[in-house]
Amino acid sequence: MDILPYRFAYRLHRIISVIEDKANRRIGAYGLRVQGLRVVLWLYHGGTQPVGELAERTSLEPSALSHILRRLAAARLVARERVDSDNRSVNVSLTAAGRKLAEKLAPEFIAFDRWLVQGFSGAEADTLAALLDRVFHNVSAPSERGAERDGAVRKRSSKPRKQSIAVR
Repeated sequence: MDILPYRFAYRLHRIISVIEDKANRRIGAYGLRVQGLRVVLWLYHGGTQPVGELAERTSLEPSALSHILRRLAAARLVARERVDSDNRSVNVSLTAAGRKLAEKLAPEFIAFDRWLVQGFSGAEADTLAALLDRVFHNVSAPSERGAERDGAVRKRSSKPRKQSIAVR
């Protein structure tokens, strides 16, 4: 029986909290947290990325990504380089050390992902992935339709998000 009227957000938060805790314990020895790992693994699988695209793909706010990139660069895991044709744009790539770390951690987190859906059939796992994508679409949409109507969620700023990060 669900006694909470916000049961979906509650369940998702509980799941994310456990996942982050388990992942952070595993990668803490490398000086990483989940957000940094997300950046490293995205670059490993997606190659060099402009900062704005990396922020979008990793679901990190540009200001948070800037701090993460600074730490990853200090650890010599990523390199940032200005784009010659547009001095405001910055590309991010893995260094050799970052690639080596990603090669070590990627299989572990692929196995972790599979562990999350243990006992699910392939079709059930695919359905769950599709449903979670729909939830993400709902929360990423410009308007939280139902929540706004009920006054439960503050409206998002109408200002566009800044997509560039200064290199220091």
